[in-house]
Amino acid sequence: MKQLLFLGLGLIVCQAQAQLVVQNGATLFVDAGATVTVQGDLTSNANITGTGKIVMKGTALQNLNMNGFTIPNLDIDNANHVALTGAATVTGVLNFVNGKLQLGNNHFTLSSAGSFAGTPGPNKFAETNGTGEFRKQVEAVGNVVLPVGSGSDYTPVTFQLAGNTFSNGLVGAIAKNGGHPNKHPRSTDFLNTH
Repeated sequence: MKQLLFLGLGLIVCQAQAQLVVQNGATLFVDAGATVTVQGDLTSNANITGTGKIVMKGTALQNLNMNGFTIPNLDIDNANHVALTGAATVTGVLNFVNGKLQLGNNHFTLSSAGSFAGTPGPNKFAETNGTGEFRKQVEAVGNVVLPVGSGSDYTPVTFQLAGNTFSNGLVGAIAKNGGHPNKHPRSTDFLNTH
C-alpha cells in the first residue's frame, strides 16, 4: 500500500492516486483555493486543516475514515460511492457532485457553520445504510435540512427548531426503507420510508 502525506499545500491541485494516510501528529493543511483529489481511500488520524477541499474521486468504492477528525470541505464525486468507515466532521461544505456518501455504522457530522451543496437527489445524498446518523450541529433556531436517503431514494429530513439558542446542540437522522416497524399490521397505506 502506498502512503502519501502532503504538507503545507499552496494554491495547487494535488492528486493522490493511491491511499492517502494522515498519521497521528501530522499536519495536512489545504490552503484556500487548493484541492486535494483522492482516487483511493483516505484515512486520517488528525484534523485536516485549512479552507481548501478534499475531493473523493475514484472509479471504485472508496473508503473514508477520519477517526472522528475534521475535514474543511469535502466533495463526493464517485459514481461507485464513498463508504464512511470512521466518524467524520465537515466544518465547511459537503458537496454532492456524483455518488453517495454511505454512512454504514458511522456518524457523519456537519459543524454548525457547515452546509451541503450540489443538488442532492437520486444517487447524490448521504445514504444511511446502517446505524450511522447524518448529524448537524446547531446553535440557533430555524430550519435544518439533512440530505439523507436509503437505497436509491433521496428522502431529506427537515427539522424546524424553535425556542432559545442552543449550546452544543445536535440533530440527526437515519432514513430507512419500508414502513415503520410499529405500524398497525392491517395498515394498507403508509410511508415507504421511516
